[in-house]
Amino acid sequence: MSAVRCCWTWFKAVQGTPLLPTCRRLLCPVAARLNILDWSDTLPVADDFMVYPVDLELVDLERNLADCLPPDRLARLGERGLL
Repeated sequence: MSAVRCCWTWFKAVQGTPLLPTCRRLLCPVAARLNILDWSDTLPVADDFMVYPVDLELVDLERNLADCLPPDRLARLGERGLL
């Protein structure tokens, strides 16, 4: 099973269950660690590239961004009108 399909299957299984907050607590630290990496060595990325978890309804988008990005980077994205 591909990684994308596996993640999608997992996401559908926890959506709307009490497990969703637990998943968020797991995924935000993972995304924060991935944001530390220099992705330009791996694939072409823009200077506003970021990794963050999101659900289909974008319920926790702002909170996830705040948990996944350093405050200075979050502020720069906001100043540029990207948030």
